[in-house]
Amino acid sequence: MAGTVDVVDPPADRAQRVRLSEWVLGIFDDTTLTATERMYVQIMVLTFVRGLAAAVELEHEAVRETGLTSDQWLDTQAGNLAGLIDSGALTHFRELTEHGFDFDLNQLFEFGLARLLDGLTLFVEARG
Repeated sequence: MAGTVDVVDPPADRAQRVRLSEWVLGIFDDTTLTATERMYVQIMVLTFVRGLAAAVELEHEAVRETGLTSDQWLDTQAGNLAGLIDSGALTHFRELTEHGFDFDLNQLFEFGLARLLDGLTLFVEARG
């Protein structure tokens, strides 16, 4: 259990994280998952959420440092990207730009969490 607590977190955050972990572990009471499997599920979901939260924070930090939103920064790089696409070096990016891909962290969170939960559902159901 010691490996799941980040030593740089304030004690209040640790206590809240333990309560959250207990709640997540309890979600699987009516399954055949072992305590170890439940804990790994809890850590996996927490890690996914924290990872995207860190990406959001980095995005905000970049805006503070540069004064540019991600869209504004991408606009400054459009020429470089267009040159690489036109050279044929980035065929997959060509397809993305032709279809108007718009990166959105909220959409990524929803997409990723849905896939993660889909996989967990299959895992739990397979365990019986």
